[in-house]
Amino acid sequence: MKKKTEMPSPTLTPADEAKLRLADRAPVVNAMQSLDPGAKNGWLPTTHPAISGIDKEHAPSGSNAISQSSLAEYFAVAAPTHCADGWGYLSRGFHAYLIGDPHSAWHFAYYAELRAAQSILSASGCGAFNSWNCCLDAGGNVQILSKNPTHVMVWLALDYLAGNSPSGSAGIAAAMTILGVSTPEIVQYAYPGRQTTATSANWVSNWIYDLQTSSSDKGFRNRCSYNPHFVTPHNADVGEYVSLVTAFWEMLEPSPGATFMELDKQIVRDILRKEARDSLSLNGKQLSSDELKNELNEAYKKIIDSAPTFQSIPIQFITNPETSEHPLLHYARDNAVSPDTPRPVLARATLLLRIATGMTQNLLRDAGQISKLGFWLDGLAEQQGIVSSRAELPSDRSDLYFDCILAAEDLQRAHAAGSVSRASLFENTTIKPHLLSQTERIVQWSFSN
Repeated sequence: MKKKTEMPSPTLTPADEAKLRLADRAPVVNAMQSLDPGAKNGWLPTTHPAISGIDKEHAPSGSNAISQSSLAEYFAVAAPTHCADGWGYLSRGFHAYLIGDPHSAWHFAYYAELRAAQSILSASGCGAFNSWNCCLDAGGNVQILSKNPTHVMVWLALDYLAGNSPSGSAGIAAAMTILGVSTPEIVQYAYPGRQTTATSANWVSNWIYDLQTSSSDKGFRNRCSYNPHFVTPHNADVGEYVSLVTAFWEMLEPSPGATFMELDKQIVRDILRKEARDSLSLNGKQLSSDELKNELNEAYKKIIDSAPTFQSIPIQFITNPETSEHPLLHYARDNAVSPDTPRPVLARATLLLRIATGMTQNLLRDAGQISKLGFWLDGLAEQQGIVSSRAELPSDRSDLYFDCILAAEDLQRAHAAGSVSRASLFENTTIKPHLLSQTERIVQWSFSN
């Protein structure tokens, strides 16, 4: 029997890399600024060449080649809508986990990751359209990339863009801010002698969604999606679900002017711990808790000197080395090729969507459009069953969060009281299972202020 030849991993060509370095968000911001979302209860005019999406005929060599300006408008609209779709896929993932279907949970969470990545690319002026791929440079010119399939090109382009495109890396860095300061800036304040790679968006992106993780997600997702489930043993323990969904909603509580304050605090603390360990272990010695705490104390003081607003985060939160890492961050690091639970991909999808949401928020704010999306958000809220009519929407959409955290707390209490099977939990009239996985609500308060 002829031995099967292993196919080499896809890579970007040098020409692709050169073009992606030119990728720029400016044409997308300008395009969003020129649009009038909601003018006719829609994102784009009905006559827009991309009103039904982008296909192979829209390529520059196609029979219906799209103009630079129309492509930029498509990217501007794709960024928020891909992001919203990603939160929707994550909702389906959590629901599948709730009802004991871990294989579908992995499938949906992978697509949440993919949509988040496409949102990030769109906001950065890049598109993967399966039959053709491209990016826009600062002048709005279309740069054609190699014909890699969408599932390949999205991850290749995102990984390269984050570390090598000045505009792309800056956009990703600015997506995750805490108290008005980006995460890379915080690290640079604490460790001003670090190389630029330690404070770049590439450093942040590699920590959250490295290409290897994305590739393993896809491989396992293929087996979950296309093989009989018995060939990929996978668990959906109800206690693990209760723990994860409660931790998720506790972490995603919105704060005034900060959609992801709790999540970002956890991420910043985790990053500073890593930097402190790296700083102390340069000589290879074993670290003590006291040494790590002292190092973090010094780092905290340096951050305060440059960013005084950071002191609203208690020093003990940053410096106590005994505090455990949050479960979402812990599970996101699990890169097992054949995981026994969907928690890792659900956690990674959450982190990717946090970045995509931040980039979309910046796009909408820079274009002056974030206050004009009622036509879209109202329609989603009604369609997704968040409210029965638009008149029920609260003036502050972050109030929609409380239904979910209360449902999670009710679930946790019922489980602790002895309702330990799915059947017993579903029979408990105090629990509202549909609210536990309604992560699409996050879009409502993310894009409304």
